[in-house]
Amino acid sequence: MEDGMNDKYTMVPSAPWRNDPRYAIVHHSGGNDIPIETVDRIHREERGWLGVAYQYWIRRDGTVEIGRHEGQVGSHAGPDFNARSIGICLTGNFQNDYPTDNQLDALLELLRDLTNRYPITPERILGHRDVRATKCPGNVLYEQLPDFRHVLTIDKPDSVSRDSYKIEALSVIERIEGDLAKLRATLTGDTDG
Repeated sequence: MEDGMNDKYTMVPSAPWRNDPRYAIVHHSGGNDIPIETVDRIHREERGWLGVAYQYWIRRDGTVEIGRHEGQVGSHAGPDFNARSIGICLTGNFQNDYPTDNQLDALLELLRDLTNRYPITPERILGHRDVRATKCPGNVLYEQLPDFRHVLTIDKPDSVSRDSYKIEALSVIERIEGDLAKLRATLTGDTDG
């Protein structure tokens, strides 16, 4: 993320300043590609909320628009997670459609940034449906979240999860080598080894 990005937050004056981000919750808008200012107005005027619910809004072209300040409690994941998470919403309906490549690239970079600045581990990158009864972020985007977790696990060289991937990979390699040795022995007729 570029320096100075935090200066562009939408201030929601009456939202509490107690957010302690430990999760990233991914959403889809379920609708059109509209600017964050419009979302802020809809959330205030039509839903009666204090302002835009999410900390980040990712447009179809990959532009990351900043909503509620990261330090402010969001209104995107329910009472159990609002004060412990960063809400990220991608514009579009991903129940059956795919996010754009630009959106996916922007989401990955944003998640990299958040996991470097907060105690948000890859396992704590969740879809909205993981914390509430909803279809959000849509089946297509939800099915891609494990890929993001995997990439972010590999990105962190000191991660315990990365070590477990290394151990698992070595175990798979050892099994393959054993199977190859048995296959060679069968093909060459050397079954003593």
